Amino acid sequence: MFRNLFRRKEGRRDAQLRKRWQAAGCPDVRGRVARAKDGPNGPDCEAAMIPMRKLEHAGVHRARNQMCGLMGSSDAQDQEESGFLSRSFGNAKSEAKSFILQASSTGDLVDRCNHVIQEEWVAGKLDLPGNVYRMAAYGKLFFFDAETSQLFDISRICGCCLIWLFQVFGAPTLFLAYAYGMGVSCDKVINWRQGFMTFSDWKVLGTTKLLAVVAIAIFCLNGVFVIMDERRSWEKMDRMFNYLNQRTSTWLRGEGFLFLDAFTNCWVILWCCLATIVVIGPADNPRDVMFDSLGLLFLYNLDDISGDLGFLNHDDWPGQRLAWIDEEMAAVNWPQDTVHAEEDADHPKIGAKRIIVLGYWLTTVVCASFVFILPFISAATSYSVTTVEAGSCTNEWR
Repeated sequence: MFRNLFRRKEGRRDAQLRKRWQAAGCPDVRGRVARAKDGPNGPDCEAAMIPMRKLEHAGVHRARNQMCGLMGSSDAQDQEESGFLSRSFGNAKSEAKSFILQASSTGDLVDRCNHVIQEEWVAGKLDLPGNVYRMAAYGKLFFFDAETSQLFDISRICGCCLIWLFQVFGAPTLFLAYAYGMGVSCDKVINWRQGFMTFSDWKVLGTTKLLAVVAIAIFCLNGVFVIMDERRSWEKMDRMFNYLNQRTSTWLRGEGFLFLDAFTNCWVILWCCLATIVVIGPADNPRDVMFDSLGLLFLYNLDDISGDLGFLNHDDWPGQRLAWIDEEMAAVNWPQDTVHAEEDADHPKIGAKRIIVLGYWLTTVVCASFVFILPFISAATSYSVTTVEAGSCTNEWR
């Protein structure tokens, strides 16, 4: 649509120039490549027909649009053409933004983004990270696609719901099972009072203990980085959702999934970091350290787009186009409107947003403290003497 608009404008411009050339006595030539007929010193009126093109061929001078005294200097014409192109692309972006703001739902919004936002506009932009909950917020999870079977869509929906349940209950179950014996046999429970601050495992399992301590520290430090990155992307998502709800005629549903996204991320990362001292710490060989670390990493990356499970892939998530909307529209409050800006400031969910941001910061602080506390606990605990023997467990440490 925008390409055709540009071509029509360029055609009208060439028609006007052709009339001026004919009035000046220049020949009306419609070919795309100008050929000077009067030798290298003769006038080349054809060059003015092709804006921003330099004609070079043997025996002919470099033709410029200033010939016949019609267009002035070539620098002035280049500047004029550059301004014309900038205005055309600017109009195209404005029309695309207006088209996006006519969305009637979050799913319609994503479809409009894929339709009007061109690839060159998003080139070089970083994706907004996507996951199961953000897909649900933008209407691309709980829906039935006419181009696929219903069984495929039902499998996707059920699979994503089970991912949430597995993440919410998986990491706490790991910690509570081995620390307090919930759901495991007695011989798997750790009796902390018997082996804490003994350091006896370092004599036999020194290399493995060192590797486990380093793995726990790296895991918790990665949790700090991930939660900070999630907070930044969540704030962009929330800002964009509030902006769209103020500018569109229909209230866009799905913002609740963003709050579920924030809660689940903080919950899973906290429990996964805590579980490292009962999953990675007791490892008695380097192989167990590696595989246990990867298992926990798999758990809190399970909901990401293009993760290890195939329910969602990168093509389902328009991360770059949503980033374009955030940068070109939400971040600059396009179009500039003080009324909507005041409404955004008085938005009733501002308090909920502050709670979520505070939760992200608290999770960051706790995970940062885990970087030092949990490796020390793992290093100071001799797990080989803290595991209760089979059949001898009591309520004393459960």
